[in-house]
Amino acid sequence: MKSLWKCCKTVQSSKATHPTSEQMVEIKSCYSNWNHSVETNAAPEGFDCVEECVYSKLGFMGTDKTINKEKLLQFQKEETHEDFHEAITKSMDMCMGKTFTTKCPSGIDAVIKCEAIQIYLNCPAKHWDNGDDCQETKKLMEKCADVTSMYN
Repeated sequence: MKSLWKCCKTVQSSKATHPTSEQMVEIKSCYSNWNHSVETNAAPEGFDCVEECVYSKLGFMGTDKTINKEKLLQFQKEETHEDFHEAITKSMDMCMGKTFTTKCPSGIDAVIKCEAIQIYLNCPAKHWDNGDDCQETKKLMEKCADVTSMYN
């Protein structure tokens, strides 16, 4: 079996914009309490998890900790090749409508993981490795991808 992300070759858009230097400073501030040597999600003050901080700093999450779906979708489409736009839209529609029980009360950590899995599961055919290992992985993930505990 092969890792799902190795089965789908994602392609960045030629129009991709990366975070500005100002945004990078803000993003790095989200990780100021992060300790890679222990299992922790030490978020800066005012946030329940690092993911909330990053999404807030990038403008994808409001102060009420709700995700700005339109802004996030626009960004994701700008960052990826147009071949992936349908997969991104499908993944966002599916994942944003779910309620998750996760480490982060807003559920943003699970939404991020859910979206990534769904994008790979809906990988455009021309970007998908159709080998036996990838078919086996995809079959397992399609069967199990809706198990919310996997998004913890």
